[in-house]
Amino acid sequence: MCCRFKRNLKAFYFVHPTFRSKVSTWFFTTFSVSGMKDKVRYLDNLHQLFTCIKPEQIDIPPFVLEYDARVNGPYYPAQSSGL
Repeated sequence: MCCRFKRNLKAFYFVHPTFRSKVSTWFFTTFSVSGMKDKVRYLDNLHQLFTCIKPEQIDIPPFVLEYDARVNGPYYPAQSSGL
C-alpha cells in the first residue's frame, strides 16, 4: 500500500468478519503492511459501523443489509434509519 494512503487512512472497518478473514487480515497487516495493523477495526454488525460512519455517507449493498438483519435477528432494522 502506498505510504500516502496508509498515512491518511484513519481506520479500516471490517464488518461481519469470519475467523478466516481475521487470520488473513492479521497476516497481511503483520507481514505486508505493518503500519495498518492498528487501524483495522472488526465490527459484528452494521449498527456498530453506523456509530463510526453516518449511514448517508456510504452505500451498503442490499444483500449486506439482509444478511445483517438475518444474523442479528428480526428486531434489528434492515434499513439504515439515520442512526
